[in-house]
Amino acid sequence: MVEWKARTRALEAGLGPSETDLLEALVEVETPEAAAGTMVAWLRQVGCPRAAVLLCQRSDGPALLPEGPCRASVLASGGEWSEGVLDRLAESFPCLADGPGPGEAPVTGDRVLLGDPGHHLGWLVADPPPGDPEGRHQERLITGARRLASALRRALAVRRLQRSIEDAHQVQGRLIQAEKHAAIGRLAAGLAHEIGTPLNIISGRAELMLEEVGSDHPGVRQAVKTITGQIERISGLVRQLLDFAREHAPVQEVVDLEAVVRDVADLMQPTLLKHGIALVLAWEAGLPRVRANGHQLQQVLLNLLLNSQDAIQGDPGRDRKGRGEIRITGEREQRGWVRVRVWDNGQGILPSHLHKVCDPFFTTKPVGTGTGLGLAVVYGIVTEHGGTLDIQSRWGEETTVSFTLRAVPDDEVRGLGFPR
Repeated sequence: MVEWKARTRALEAGLGPSETDLLEALVEVETPEAAAGTMVAWLRQVGCPRAAVLLCQRSDGPALLPEGPCRASVLASGGEWSEGVLDRLAESFPCLADGPGPGEAPVTGDRVLLGDPGHHLGWLVADPPPGDPEGRHQERLITGARRLASALRRALAVRRLQRSIEDAHQVQGRLIQAEKHAAIGRLAAGLAHEIGTPLNIISGRAELMLEEVGSDHPGVRQAVKTITGQIERISGLVRQLLDFAREHAPVQEVVDLEAVVRDVADLMQPTLLKHGIALVLAWEAGLPRVRANGHQLQQVLLNLLLNSQDAIQGDPGRDRKGRGEIRITGEREQRGWVRVRVWDNGQGILPSHLHKVCDPFFTTKPVGTGTGLGLAVVYGIVTEHGGTLDIQSRWGEETTVSFTLRAVPDDEVRGLGFPR
Protein backbone atom coordinates (compact mmCIF):
# COMPACT_ATOMS: atom_id res chain seq x y z
CA MET A 1 0.00 0.00 0.00
CA VAL A 2 2.78 2.47 0.93
CA GLU A 3 4.78 1.49 -2.17
CA TRP A 4 2.06 2.18 -4.71
CA LYS A 5 1.00 5.42 -3.04
CA ALA A 6 4.57 6.72 -3.16
CA ARG A 7 4.90 5.61 -6.76
CA THR A 8 1.60 7.27 -7.68
CA ARG A 9 2.75 10.55 -6.16
CA ALA A 10 5.96 10.34 -8.19
CA LEU A 11 3.99 9.65 -11.36
CA GLU A 12 1.53 12.43 -10.60
CA ALA A 13 4.35 14.91 -10.25
CA GLY A 14 5.32 14.37 -13.88
CA LEU A 15 1.95 13.27 -15.24
CA GLY A 16 0.57 15.47 -17.97
CA PRO A 17 -3.09 15.81 -18.94
CA SER A 18 -2.82 14.17 -22.37
CA GLU A 19 -3.87 10.61 -23.09
CA THR A 20 -0.30 9.91 -24.23
CA ASP A 21 0.92 10.91 -20.77
CA LEU A 22 -1.56 8.47 -19.22
CA LEU A 23 -0.55 5.63 -21.54
CA GLU A 24 3.14 6.12 -20.83
CA ALA A 25 2.52 6.19 -17.09
CA LEU A 26 0.37 3.03 -17.14
CA VAL A 27 3.05 1.14 -19.06
CA GLU A 28 5.40 1.61 -16.11
CA VAL A 29 3.13 0.28 -13.35
CA GLU A 30 3.49 -3.26 -12.04
CA THR A 31 0.55 -3.74 -9.65
CA PRO A 32 -3.24 -3.26 -9.90
CA GLU A 33 -3.06 -0.72 -7.07
CA ALA A 34 -0.43 1.34 -8.87
CA ALA A 35 -2.44 1.25 -12.12
CA ALA A 36 -5.58 2.42 -10.33
CA GLY A 37 -3.67 5.13 -8.47
CA THR A 38 -2.17 6.40 -11.71
CA MET A 39 -5.61 6.54 -13.33
CA VAL A 40 -7.06 8.51 -10.43
CA ALA A 41 -4.09 10.90 -10.49
CA TRP A 42 -4.58 11.52 -14.23
CA LEU A 43 -8.29 12.22 -13.84
CA ARG A 44 -7.48 14.70 -11.10
CA GLN A 45 -4.96 16.32 -13.42
CA VAL A 46 -7.63 16.89 -16.08
CA GLY A 47 -9.92 18.57 -13.55
CA CYS A 48 -12.16 15.84 -12.11
CA PRO A 49 -13.00 16.80 -8.48
CA ARG A 50 -13.29 13.17 -7.42
CA ALA A 51 -12.27 9.88 -8.96
CA ALA A 52 -12.11 6.24 -7.86
CA VAL A 53 -11.41 2.78 -9.25
CA LEU A 54 -13.51 -0.13 -8.00
CA LEU A 55 -12.26 -3.63 -8.71
CA CYS A 56 -14.53 -6.65 -8.97
CA GLN A 57 -13.19 -8.94 -6.26
CA ARG A 58 -13.47 -11.95 -8.55
CA SER A 59 -10.97 -10.32 -10.91
CA ASP A 60 -8.15 -10.80 -8.42
CA GLY A 61 -8.88 -14.49 -7.88
CA PRO A 62 -7.32 -17.53 -9.53
CA ALA A 63 -9.43 -16.93 -12.65
CA LEU A 64 -10.88 -13.82 -14.25
CA LEU A 65 -14.49 -14.89 -13.93
CA PRO A 66 -14.91 -17.53 -11.19
CA GLU A 67 -18.40 -18.54 -10.18
CA GLY A 68 -20.24 -17.16 -7.18
CA PRO A 69 -21.42 -13.84 -5.79
CA CYS A 70 -19.20 -10.82 -5.99
CA ARG A 71 -18.91 -7.23 -4.82
CA ALA A 72 -16.52 -4.43 -5.66
CA SER A 73 -13.67 -3.14 -3.55
CA VAL A 74 -12.13 0.32 -3.72
CA LEU A 75 -8.70 0.01 -5.31
CA ALA A 76 -7.81 3.72 -5.38
CA SER A 77 -9.55 7.05 -4.86
CA GLY A 78 -8.84 10.77 -4.98
CA GLY A 79 -10.72 13.91 -4.01
CA GLU A 80 -13.08 14.62 -1.16
CA TRP A 81 -15.33 11.60 -0.65
CA SER A 82 -17.67 11.59 2.32
CA GLU A 83 -17.12 8.79 4.80
CA GLY A 84 -18.69 5.52 3.67
CA VAL A 85 -19.70 6.80 0.22
CA LEU A 86 -17.29 4.60 -1.70
CA ASP A 87 -18.18 1.52 0.35
CA ARG A 88 -21.86 2.07 -0.34
CA LEU A 89 -21.02 2.66 -3.98
CA ALA A 90 -19.19 -0.64 -4.13
CA GLU A 91 -22.22 -2.45 -2.75
CA SER A 92 -24.69 -0.63 -4.97
CA PHE A 93 -23.52 -2.16 -8.26
CA PRO A 94 -25.61 -5.34 -8.64
CA CYS A 95 -24.34 -5.62 -12.20
CA LEU A 96 -20.82 -6.16 -10.90
CA ALA A 97 -21.77 -9.77 -10.32
CA ASP A 98 -22.72 -10.38 -13.93
CA GLY A 99 -21.64 -7.34 -15.94
CA PRO A 100 -23.84 -5.59 -18.49
CA GLY A 101 -25.60 -7.86 -20.89
CA PRO A 102 -25.19 -7.70 -24.68
CA GLY A 103 -26.27 -4.33 -26.02
CA GLU A 104 -26.17 -2.59 -22.64
CA ALA A 105 -24.10 0.59 -22.46
CA PRO A 106 -20.82 0.23 -20.52
CA VAL A 107 -21.10 3.89 -19.46
CA THR A 108 -23.69 5.24 -17.03
CA GLY A 109 -23.36 8.89 -16.00
CA ASP A 110 -20.09 9.21 -14.14
CA ARG A 111 -19.32 5.45 -14.22
CA VAL A 112 -17.66 3.40 -16.93
CA LEU A 113 -17.13 -0.34 -17.09
CA LEU A 114 -13.56 -1.62 -16.98
CA GLY A 115 -13.25 -4.38 -19.53
CA ASP A 116 -15.84 -5.84 -21.86
CA PRO A 117 -19.46 -6.81 -21.12
CA GLY A 118 -19.37 -10.27 -19.61
CA HIS A 119 -15.63 -9.97 -18.91
CA HIS A 120 -15.60 -6.99 -16.60
CA LEU A 121 -12.91 -6.03 -14.13
CA GLY A 122 -14.75 -3.32 -12.23
CA TRP A 123 -15.70 0.32 -12.61
CA LEU A 124 -14.05 3.68 -13.09
CA VAL A 125 -15.93 6.49 -11.32
CA ALA A 126 -15.26 10.20 -11.74
CA ASP A 127 -17.13 13.50 -11.41
CA PRO A 128 -16.89 15.69 -14.53
CA PRO A 129 -14.70 18.80 -14.36
CA PRO A 130 -16.67 21.91 -13.32
CA GLY A 131 -18.74 22.93 -16.32
CA ASP A 132 -16.96 20.28 -18.47
CA PRO A 133 -16.09 23.09 -20.90
CA GLU A 134 -15.10 20.79 -23.73
CA GLY A 135 -17.87 18.25 -23.08
CA ARG A 136 -15.33 15.47 -23.23
CA HIS A 137 -15.79 13.90 -19.81
CA GLN A 138 -17.56 10.75 -20.95
CA GLU A 139 -15.22 10.28 -23.89
CA ARG A 140 -12.24 10.73 -21.58
CA LEU A 141 -13.66 8.19 -19.14
CA ILE A 142 -14.10 5.60 -21.88
CA THR A 143 -10.58 6.14 -23.19
CA GLY A 144 -9.11 6.05 -19.68
CA ALA A 145 -11.07 2.93 -18.81
CA ARG A 146 -9.76 1.15 -21.88
CA ARG A 147 -6.16 2.05 -21.01
CA LEU A 148 -6.69 1.13 -17.36
CA ALA A 149 -8.35 -2.21 -18.16
CA SER A 150 -5.34 -3.21 -20.24
CA ALA A 151 -2.94 -2.28 -17.43
CA LEU A 152 -5.10 -4.10 -14.85
CA ARG A 153 -5.26 -7.26 -16.92
CA ARG A 154 -1.49 -7.25 -17.25
CA ALA A 155 -0.91 -6.57 -13.55
CA LEU A 156 -3.47 -9.17 -12.45
CA ALA A 157 -1.92 -11.76 -14.76
CA VAL A 158 1.48 -11.07 -13.24
CA ARG A 159 0.03 -11.34 -9.74
CA ARG A 160 -1.62 -14.68 -10.54
CA LEU A 161 1.66 -15.92 -12.00
CA GLN A 162 3.49 -14.85 -8.85
CA ARG A 163 0.94 -16.71 -6.73
CA SER A 164 1.36 -19.82 -8.87
CA ILE A 165 5.12 -19.64 -8.42
CA GLU A 166 4.71 -19.20 -4.66
CA ASP A 167 2.35 -22.20 -4.54
CA ALA A 168 4.86 -24.25 -6.51
CA HIS A 169 7.62 -23.28 -4.08
CA GLN A 170 5.43 -24.33 -1.15
CA VAL A 171 4.73 -27.70 -2.74
CA GLN A 172 8.44 -28.12 -3.44
CA GLY A 173 9.20 -27.27 0.19
CA ARG A 174 6.73 -29.90 1.42
CA LEU A 175 8.28 -32.50 -0.89
CA ILE A 176 11.76 -31.66 0.40
CA GLN A 177 10.47 -31.89 3.96
CA ALA A 178 8.93 -35.31 3.26
CA GLU A 179 12.19 -36.54 1.69
CA LYS A 180 14.14 -35.24 4.66
CA HIS A 181 11.87 -37.08 7.07
CA ALA A 182 12.22 -40.29 5.07
CA ALA A 183 16.03 -40.02 5.01
CA ILE A 184 16.29 -39.25 8.71
CA GLY A 185 13.85 -42.07 9.42
CA ARG A 186 16.14 -44.58 7.74
CA LEU A 187 19.13 -43.14 9.59
CA ALA A 188 17.25 -43.21 12.90
CA ALA A 189 16.26 -46.86 12.46
CA GLY A 190 19.83 -47.94 11.86
CA LEU A 191 21.16 -45.79 14.68
CA ALA A 192 18.55 -47.09 17.12
CA HIS A 193 19.47 -50.71 16.43
CA GLU A 194 23.20 -49.95 16.75
CA ILE A 195 22.66 -48.22 20.10
CA GLY A 196 20.16 -50.77 21.37
CA THR A 197 22.52 -53.74 21.43
CA PRO A 198 25.29 -52.25 23.61
CA LEU A 199 22.63 -50.66 25.82
CA ASN A 200 21.14 -54.06 26.56
CA ILE A 201 24.57 -55.38 27.51
CA ILE A 202 25.31 -52.40 29.78
CA SER A 203 21.88 -52.64 31.37
CA GLY A 204 22.32 -56.38 32.08
CA ARG A 205 25.72 -55.86 33.68
CA ALA A 206 24.37 -52.99 35.78
CA GLU A 207 21.53 -55.18 37.07
CA LEU A 208 24.05 -57.88 37.92
CA MET A 209 26.18 -55.36 39.82
CA LEU A 210 23.17 -54.28 41.86
CA GLU A 211 22.55 -57.86 42.90
CA GLU A 212 26.19 -58.44 43.89
CA VAL A 213 26.82 -55.16 45.74
CA GLY A 214 25.64 -55.42 49.32
CA SER A 215 23.87 -52.82 51.41
CA ASP A 216 27.19 -52.00 53.08
CA HIS A 217 28.22 -50.13 49.91
CA PRO A 218 25.42 -47.55 49.58
CA GLY A 219 27.53 -45.19 47.48
CA VAL A 220 28.25 -47.87 44.89
CA ARG A 221 24.61 -48.95 44.79
CA GLN A 222 23.50 -45.35 44.22
CA ALA A 223 26.04 -44.96 41.43
CA VAL A 224 24.78 -48.12 39.71
CA LYS A 225 21.19 -46.93 40.07
CA THR A 226 22.18 -43.67 38.41
CA ILE A 227 23.67 -45.70 35.56
CA THR A 228 20.49 -47.76 35.12
CA GLY A 229 18.37 -44.60 35.24
CA GLN A 230 20.41 -43.02 32.44
CA ILE A 231 20.25 -46.28 30.48
CA GLU A 232 16.46 -46.16 30.70
CA ARG A 233 16.52 -42.57 29.49
CA ILE A 234 18.63 -43.52 26.46
CA SER A 235 16.39 -46.54 25.85
CA GLY A 236 13.39 -44.22 25.74
CA LEU A 237 15.15 -42.12 23.12
CA VAL A 238 15.90 -45.26 21.11
CA ARG A 239 12.23 -46.26 21.25
CA GLN A 240 11.29 -42.81 20.00
CA LEU A 241 13.78 -43.16 17.16
CA LEU A 242 12.25 -46.48 16.17
CA ASP A 243 8.75 -45.02 16.39
CA PHE A 244 9.85 -42.16 14.19
CA ALA A 245 11.41 -44.51 11.63
CA ARG A 246 8.43 -46.94 11.63
CA GLU A 247 9.77 -49.36 9.07
CA HIS A 248 6.45 -51.24 8.96
CA ALA A 249 3.07 -49.50 8.74
CA PRO A 250 0.95 -50.48 11.75
CA VAL A 251 -2.48 -51.98 11.27
CA GLN A 252 -5.26 -49.42 10.97
CA GLU A 253 -8.83 -50.13 12.01
CA VAL A 254 -12.07 -48.32 12.75
CA VAL A 255 -11.44 -46.25 15.87
CA ASP A 256 -13.69 -44.22 18.15
CA LEU A 257 -11.62 -41.04 18.18
CA GLU A 258 -13.50 -39.53 21.11
CA ALA A 259 -12.76 -42.61 23.24
CA VAL A 260 -9.04 -42.37 22.41
CA VAL A 261 -9.01 -38.69 23.34
CA ARG A 262 -10.80 -39.34 26.64
CA ASP A 263 -8.39 -42.17 27.53
CA VAL A 264 -5.40 -39.90 26.96
CA ALA A 265 -7.10 -37.06 28.85
CA ASP A 266 -7.73 -39.35 31.83
CA LEU A 267 -4.07 -40.38 31.73
CA MET A 268 -2.77 -36.79 31.66
CA GLN A 269 -5.34 -35.15 33.92
CA PRO A 270 -3.63 -35.87 37.30
CA THR A 271 -0.26 -34.56 36.07
CA LEU A 272 -1.79 -31.44 34.57
CA LEU A 273 -3.82 -30.71 37.69
CA LYS A 274 -0.69 -31.13 39.79
CA HIS A 275 0.87 -28.30 37.77
CA GLY A 276 -2.27 -26.14 37.93
CA ILE A 277 -3.25 -26.68 34.30
CA ALA A 278 -6.90 -27.15 33.29
CA LEU A 279 -7.72 -29.66 30.55
CA VAL A 280 -10.98 -29.04 28.69
CA LEU A 281 -12.63 -31.32 26.12
CA ALA A 282 -15.10 -29.81 23.64
CA TRP A 283 -16.27 -32.57 21.33
CA GLU A 284 -18.81 -32.15 18.55
CA ALA A 285 -21.77 -34.50 19.08
CA GLY A 286 -22.09 -37.43 16.70
CA LEU A 287 -18.57 -37.19 15.34
CA PRO A 288 -17.87 -40.10 12.97
CA ARG A 289 -15.32 -42.79 13.65
CA VAL A 290 -11.99 -42.73 11.86
CA ARG A 291 -9.71 -45.35 10.33
CA ALA A 292 -6.47 -45.27 12.29
CA ASN A 293 -4.12 -47.07 14.62
CA GLY A 294 -5.39 -46.38 18.12
CA HIS A 295 -2.00 -46.72 19.83
CA GLN A 296 -0.41 -44.25 17.45
CA LEU A 297 -3.25 -41.77 17.95
CA GLN A 298 -2.63 -42.01 21.68
CA GLN A 299 1.02 -41.22 21.03
CA VAL A 300 0.08 -38.20 18.89
CA LEU A 301 -2.19 -36.79 21.58
CA LEU A 302 0.26 -37.52 24.40
CA ASN A 303 3.07 -35.75 22.55
CA LEU A 304 0.86 -32.72 21.88
CA LEU A 305 -0.37 -32.54 25.49
CA LEU A 306 3.17 -32.83 26.84
CA ASN A 307 4.29 -30.05 24.50
CA SER A 308 1.41 -27.89 25.71
CA GLN A 309 2.28 -28.62 29.33
CA ASP A 310 5.90 -27.60 28.75
CA ALA A 311 4.81 -24.43 26.91
CA ILE A 312 2.57 -23.40 29.81
CA GLN A 313 5.09 -24.22 32.54
CA GLY A 314 7.85 -22.35 30.70
CA ASP A 315 5.72 -19.30 29.95
CA PRO A 316 7.26 -16.16 31.50
CA GLY A 317 3.91 -14.40 31.11
CA ARG A 318 1.98 -16.93 33.19
CA ASP A 319 1.22 -14.45 36.00
CA ARG A 320 -0.33 -12.06 33.46
CA LYS A 321 -2.45 -14.70 31.72
CA GLY A 322 -3.60 -16.54 34.81
CA ARG A 323 -4.22 -20.26 34.97
CA GLY A 324 -2.80 -22.46 32.25
CA GLU A 325 -5.35 -24.16 30.02
CA ILE A 326 -5.34 -26.83 27.33
CA ARG A 327 -8.38 -27.42 25.12
CA ILE A 328 -8.96 -30.43 22.89
CA THR A 329 -11.74 -30.02 20.32
CA GLY A 330 -13.03 -32.29 17.59
CA GLU A 331 -15.22 -31.31 14.67
CA ARG A 332 -16.44 -32.67 11.37
CA GLU A 333 -15.08 -31.08 8.20
CA GLN A 334 -16.30 -31.23 4.63
CA ARG A 335 -15.48 -34.07 2.26
CA GLY A 336 -15.36 -36.73 4.96
CA TRP A 337 -12.65 -35.47 7.29
CA VAL A 338 -12.45 -35.00 11.06
CA ARG A 339 -10.21 -32.32 12.60
CA VAL A 340 -8.76 -32.47 16.12
CA ARG A 341 -7.34 -29.28 17.65
CA VAL A 342 -5.09 -29.02 20.70
CA TRP A 343 -4.92 -25.41 21.94
CA ASP A 344 -2.92 -24.03 24.85
CA ASN A 345 -2.30 -20.60 26.32
CA GLY A 346 1.41 -21.21 26.79
CA GLN A 347 4.30 -19.09 25.59
CA GLY A 348 3.73 -19.87 21.90
CA ILE A 349 6.29 -20.46 19.17
CA LEU A 350 8.56 -17.86 17.64
CA PRO A 351 7.64 -17.12 14.00
CA SER A 352 11.20 -17.96 12.98
CA HIS A 353 10.82 -21.43 14.53
CA LEU A 354 7.40 -22.37 13.11
CA HIS A 355 8.79 -23.93 9.92
CA LYS A 356 11.31 -26.01 11.90
CA VAL A 357 9.29 -27.44 14.78
CA CYS A 358 8.57 -30.69 12.92
CA ASP A 359 12.22 -31.26 12.06
CA PRO A 360 13.69 -34.24 13.93
CA PHE A 361 15.84 -33.24 16.91
CA PHE A 362 14.80 -29.58 16.72
CA THR A 363 13.87 -28.37 20.20
CA THR A 364 13.74 -25.10 22.10
CA LYS A 365 13.62 -26.85 25.47
CA PRO A 366 16.57 -26.79 27.88
CA VAL A 367 19.27 -29.42 27.43
CA GLY A 368 18.18 -32.73 28.92
CA THR A 369 14.43 -31.98 28.88
CA GLY A 370 13.58 -32.48 25.21
CA THR A 371 14.68 -34.85 22.47
CA GLY A 372 13.26 -32.85 19.56
CA LEU A 373 11.31 -35.87 18.29
CA GLY A 374 7.82 -35.13 19.66
CA LEU A 375 6.37 -33.16 16.76
CA ALA A 376 8.47 -35.08 14.22
CA VAL A 377 6.76 -38.27 15.39
CA VAL A 378 3.37 -36.55 15.33
CA TYR A 379 3.99 -35.35 11.78
CA GLY A 380 5.04 -38.82 10.66
CA ILE A 381 2.04 -40.57 12.19
CA VAL A 382 -0.50 -38.06 10.86
CA THR A 383 0.89 -38.10 7.32
CA GLU A 384 1.07 -41.89 7.38
CA HIS A 385 -2.65 -41.86 8.14
CA GLY A 386 -3.23 -39.64 5.09
CA GLY A 387 -4.00 -36.58 7.19
CA THR A 388 -2.51 -33.11 7.49
CA LEU A 389 -0.83 -31.32 10.38
CA ASP A 390 -1.27 -27.58 10.92
CA ILE A 391 0.45 -25.41 13.53
CA GLN A 392 -0.67 -21.86 14.32
CA SER A 393 0.94 -19.80 17.06
CA ARG A 394 1.14 -16.29 18.48
CA TRP A 395 4.39 -15.77 20.33
CA GLY A 396 3.75 -15.04 23.99
CA GLU A 397 0.04 -15.87 23.74
CA GLU A 398 -1.11 -19.24 22.41
CA THR A 399 -0.55 -22.21 20.11
CA THR A 400 -2.99 -24.42 18.22
CA VAL A 401 -1.89 -27.71 16.69
CA SER A 402 -4.53 -29.44 14.59
CA PHE A 403 -4.56 -32.59 12.51
CA THR A 404 -7.07 -34.23 10.20
CA LEU A 405 -8.11 -37.86 9.81
CA ARG A 406 -10.41 -39.39 7.24
CA ALA A 407 -13.83 -40.33 8.64
CA VAL A 408 -15.33 -43.77 8.10
CA PRO A 409 -18.74 -43.60 6.35
CA ASP A 410 -21.67 -44.45 8.61
CA ASP A 411 -22.82 -47.37 6.44
CA GLU A 412 -19.37 -48.96 6.70
CA VAL A 413 -19.40 -48.49 10.48
CA ARG A 414 -22.80 -50.17 10.74
CA GLY A 415 -21.61 -52.99 8.50
CA LEU A 416 -18.79 -53.70 10.94
CA GLY A 417 -21.29 -53.90 13.81
CA PHE A 418 -20.37 -50.64 15.55
CA PRO A 419 -23.20 -48.58 17.03
CA ARG A 420 -23.65 -45.01 15.85
